[in-house]
Amino acid sequence: MRKRHSGKLIAVALPSAGGPMPFFVRDHNGVLVTDAWHMIRDQLSKIKDLKLVSFDPLANFAQVALDTDSTDAQFVTSQFGSLAAETGATVLLPHHMRKTSKAPANVAEAREAIRGSSGIVDGVRLAYALWPIDEAEG
Repeated sequence: MRKRHSGKLIAVALPSAGGPMPFFVRDHNGVLVTDAWHMIRDQLSKIKDLKLVSFDPLANFAQVALDTDSTDAQFVTSQFGSLAAETGATVLLPHHMRKTSKAPANVAEAREAIRGSSGIVDGVRLAYALWPIDEAEG
C-alpha cells in the first residue's frame, strides 16, 4: 500500500493500493468477514495512538445487502464498532443519502433519507445527515 505521511496523519487511498477491498461478503452461510478485514484490523490495532479511521464510502467495503437487509447492515456496523472499541479510535463510515427533489424537513425525514436499511442508522452511535438548504432558510 502507498502511504502518504504528514506529521501523524497517514492517508492510504485503498483504490490506489490495489482497489477497493471487500471486508464483508455474503455466501450461503450468511455474512462473513474476509481476510482483508482481518489484515486491516490487525494493522490498525498495532497503531498505539490511533485516533480516527475512515472507510469511504462504506458500500465499497461491504459486498452485502446494506440497502435491503438490516441483519447484514447490523453485522457490518457491529464489526466496525468492535474495531473502534478495540483501538479507541473514532471510525467514520461515510454513506449516501437518497437523492430526492425535496430536502428533508426534519430529523425523522433525514433519518429516512440515509440510503439503505435502517440497520445502518441503528448500528452506529451517531449519524450525521447533511443536505443543502436555501439561503433564506439557513
